[in-house]
Amino acid sequence: MKILKAQFPILLIVFLVLGVFKTSNCQVQSNDEYVYLSVTGKMFSKKMNVEVDFGDEPDQIKKGEEFSNLLTGKKSFIAVLNFMVKKGYELIETLEYNYSYQGTGGTTGFGFFMKKKKE
Repeated sequence: MKILKAQFPILLIVFLVLGVFKTSNCQVQSNDEYVYLSVTGKMFSKKMNVEVDFGDEPDQIKKGEEFSNLLTGKKSFIAVLNFMVKKGYELIETLEYNYSYQGTGGTTGFGFFMKKKKE
């Protein structure tokens, strides 16, 4: 019985440490890849400015920059969406960016949440 009492604190620490390491990874395991696109018009131009966000991991940042460079310069919101659909992404939510100045305003851009099944 003395041995069990002496080993209990050690076993408790081991279980807590293993539990912490097991649950410390906060990333959700999913079969979907999500992306956010911010699409705004360029001033004095008909071309779009596009920022693509795949996440904050280095490979996701690189992929976002590549897609941003490919999509910036498109001439319509639909051209941006069609490009992403051809890449296998599905639109799941749209946000509209508005501005208001002395009672007048309008749409300055859109945000698109999209997802794709991981391969």
